Amino acid sequence: MSTLFSEDYRNLNSALHSRIPSYGTGGQRWAPVVNLLADLAGCRTILDYGCGKQTLQLALPNLKITGYDPAIPELSALPESHDLVVCTDVLEHIEPAYLRNVLNDLVRVVNTVGLVVVSTRPAEKVLDDGRNAHLIQQSPADWITCFEMRFTVRFVQFSERHSELLLLVGPKTRLRPVRYIADKLKAPKLSGSMGRIMEMVMKVWEMSWNGFPKVAIK
Repeated sequence: MSTLFSEDYRNLNSALHSRIPSYGTGGQRWAPVVNLLADLAGCRTILDYGCGKQTLQLALPNLKITGYDPAIPELSALPESHDLVVCTDVLEHIEPAYLRNVLNDLVRVVNTVGLVVVSTRPAEKVLDDGRNAHLIQQSPADWITCFEMRFTVRFVQFSERHSELLLLVGPKTRLRPVRYIADKLKAPKLSGSMGRIMEMVMKVWEMSWNGFPKVAIK
């Protein structure tokens, strides 16, 4: 198994989780999209890859979601593959030297569909060593290329307002090589399942952070 992170960086992230209660709590934002995807794709198993404080699971008590986060000791065991893999606000935090390994590990764990959200701007938080918490700040086009090398990219949406890129990906042999792209929060006219997903994504982006119901963190 290829190395996914350095021990020093794992310790820095653990310290950030301890020092800032709100760090690693953004997963709940995407609960409506995850719930819809799981239903539409008939996913029996769900993995939150880089789950932080597991607010996605807390927001979706009706679903059993496996959490993986190397910075949290009790969640640090490498996961098995799952039908639906959720990886939101994670990849921009990866050490650049290990990004390729992490992307390849996502290939390993995605059975059917992956929901990926990546921020393309600097973070508000900094690590204890002074570095910005978003170690990787690259363009949407560069991220898309990274995924096209490894997955079938089924859907891409970029929000300039939030500086967030959303992708739906699947194994190269499982999904048709058809991609829908929308920029600047302008939704394409999609029908069927993709139309429903697009509508839900737009609703999530339209809501401010304050508009999301907060879930209690134990």
